[in-house]
Amino acid sequence: MARKKAALDFEQSLTELQTLVERLEGGELSLEDS
Repeated sequence: MARKKAALDFEQSLTELQTLVERLEGGELSLEDS
């Protein structure tokens, strides 16, 4: 059970990171704001 939760946490974190990177690349967000 703990492994499943860790995997879900990792996937959620990865999704959030990808969203931030897309916003940075698109110029929507500065490094300082991120």
